[in-house]
Amino acid sequence: MSVLVLYTLPPDDVADDRVVDEFALHGAATAIGAAIPGTVVAGTRGSAAELIALLQYLRLRRSYANRPRLCSSGSECTSRER
Repeated sequence: MSVLVLYTLPPDDVADDRVVDEFALHGAATAIGAAIPGTVVAGTRGSAAELIALLQYLRLRRSYANRPRLCSSGSECTSRER
């Protein structure tokens, strides 16, 4: 199972009566991610292009991690050879 916890990053500028820390969600998102093994936690500004790029990156990273590993003989390694 793959779990992705997305949270919005705080804005660069806030109104004079606000503080950036009001918008800081990193700690809460990280705590949620820590409770679920294998979770990826990522902050985002929320644009569609940014979300698509993140999902493509995670898909590539996952497929790379699951690739068969070849030994010097050119065949797939057994767990003992890794």
